[in-house]
Amino acid sequence: LTDQGAAERVLAGVVTANLFPLLGVRPVFGRGFLPEEDAPGSANVAVLSHSLWTARFGADSGIVGRTITLSGERYEVIGVMPRGFRFADGIVYGPADLWLPMKGLPAAARASRGDHPGLVGIGLLRPGASVETARADLAAIAAELTREHPMTNADQSVRVDDAATVILGDLQSGLLLLLAAVALVLLVACANVAGLALARTTARGREIAIRVALGASHRHVALELLAESAIVSVAGCVGGLLVGWGALLAFGANITSLPRLDAIGLDARVFVLVAVASGLSTLLFATAPALWARRLDADRWLRTRSGTDVGATRARRAFVAAEVALTLMLLSVSGLLLRSFAALRADTGGIEPTGVLAFSVSLPADPYSDTLRATGFFSGLEARLRAVPGVEAVGAVSVLPFSGAGSQSGMSRFGEPTTPEYERSVDVMVATPDYFRTMGIALVRGRGFTTADRAGTDPVAIVDEAFAATFWPGEDPVGKRVQGWGFHALEVVGVVRHVTNYGVAAPSREELYVSHATRPYRLMTVVVRGQGDPAQLAAPARAAVRELDPNLPIYGVRAMRDVVDATLTGPRLAAFVSASFAAVALLLSAIGLYSLIAFQVAQRTREIGVRVALGAQRTAVAGMVVRQALAIVAAGCVLGAIGTVGAARLVRHQLFGVGPGDPLVLAAVAGLLLTVALIASAIPARRAASVEPLIAMRDE
Repeated sequence: LTDQGAAERVLAGVVTANLFPLLGVRPVFGRGFLPEEDAPGSANVAVLSHSLWTARFGADSGIVGRTITLSGERYEVIGVMPRGFRFADGIVYGPADLWLPMKGLPAAARASRGDHPGLVGIGLLRPGASVETARADLAAIAAELTREHPMTNADQSVRVDDAATVILGDLQSGLLLLLAAVALVLLVACANVAGLALARTTARGREIAIRVALGASHRHVALELLAESAIVSVAGCVGGLLVGWGALLAFGANITSLPRLDAIGLDARVFVLVAVASGLSTLLFATAPALWARRLDADRWLRTRSGTDVGATRARRAFVAAEVALTLMLLSVSGLLLRSFAALRADTGGIEPTGVLAFSVSLPADPYSDTLRATGFFSGLEARLRAVPGVEAVGAVSVLPFSGAGSQSGMSRFGEPTTPEYERSVDVMVATPDYFRTMGIALVRGRGFTTADRAGTDPVAIVDEAFAATFWPGEDPVGKRVQGWGFHALEVVGVVRHVTNYGVAAPSREELYVSHATRPYRLMTVVVRGQGDPAQLAAPARAAVRELDPNLPIYGVRAMRDVVDATLTGPRLAAFVSASFAAVALLLSAIGLYSLIAFQVAQRTREIGVRVALGAQRTAVAGMVVRQALAIVAAGCVLGAIGTVGAARLVRHQLFGVGPGDPLVLAAVAGLLLTVALIASAIPARRAASVEPLIAMRDE
């Protein structure tokens, strides 16, 4: 885009005229495409995204009807899409800056069935139909095409997915984990409040007994306790909504890794869900105090002097043990996910991204249709960047690893038939000689590209370890030849380390590289390795491109470390969510344990005074209190360990480099809980050890 300011690289979505009506979205200004504008030879028209309209054209409402220049051609702007419309983000490449009519298949695609036009179909299911039905219908069509065109359609079919799965990707499992973590923390909170409510109710036992003795019914007292608990629940519900609203305002704009975050808000569905959760929570934590009040024996309670109830004490201990068990599950899963994320972060997938800056340059056909001019541009750019102080190496590649893009072609060993039986689809890339050194991709065998690998010489290739193991298992691949990707024969001159192009833990294909001088590409991603912060290399990179061609923009400027980290969005979300909620659960468990022990010490003050008066050592009294806390935590750990086995299996597909039953994680979590138990019981133990017998037995 060369209108109004410096040249800017924009991403255009090439779509059929009926796409916007199919998606149910209309432009906020102007109109969408007409059917006749989708025909070959029709006038050039464009629809702008809201973000491009705002950033580039200042949100000018008079943009409709004006013309803009895209890649040297004039286009009339006919509409502007609404804010937040990001099609095809997550479906094709990324969010488009503008849209152009398809005008039918490209001429090359119509001329040869073997060409890949790069189209993705978008469809709506009929009422009552399912994705499985669509898969079956399209698979039947693909099979019929295979029978009609065996040379081009053999082993080819149609992949059908629902849009939500495609857009969310591996975030779906992370969001489900978030929901599970919320539920577990809510259960921990309910167990905590249930124990506190039961303690408060038993502390009011004499009052309740007097009311019953004076004629109040057990049912009336139980309903009153439920009403008091409901007030607590409603207060928590309102407070939670306020905190959630504040969190969305404070952090929502900074969480860019979640798709459709702009559509998240506190709407009616959230209020209904919170209200239901609040009601269920009330039933969970208010049932125990209400049942205790209904079963209260007023006569026995008024005759006793201790003010304690063995059954209620056991129930409170059970609540705390349940808290510990749920907390152990959360902590264990969190520990596994954190270790898995650390392993993913440490494994860079065959490259060394630290200190590397990447940016893309796309040469227009005019005046770079001449292959020598295209190779000369990138050679000159690399030479200028090498002269920048602090730059250690510079290279370029047609497809940047971990960028989400890929280019595949069928390859086979030289001399074999070029049929699907012998061909294998591999990732194919064009690279300059210093690309591998710049990216830290180790050379395993043979040599890399040199300046001697140029047009007019016998073409050579570099393959990765996976390619060598697949095509020549147990043999030395150097000197062997392959065919495909338009080459009659490519001699393998080197083997490099395999790069997991689509993510550290994602499936990847075998890889083959060809020298840029042999097959010049006009769209290349340049990588620059330097000392210090790679962001400091962005300005010299822009200056070097401007020196060669002032009309060329660079785009996609980012540090390679950020590119790799972007593939870890799902694991990062899962680790962050689980760790956050595990910390909350641990805090709640510590509060619950402290409250229980402190309440027991207060209830047993007279008993402890008698023990001390009869000669018990104060250290022994403190040890008794600590042992009670440790016994509760140990019981909770046993229950939690059983639940952890099942919970860890549910997340095993998200683990990398660690097993679901990792003993180090389980031991660390158990040790942490026991440490928390010691800390939570320290103050009550000290209080118990300082009880004075005369004061404790003053009523006697």
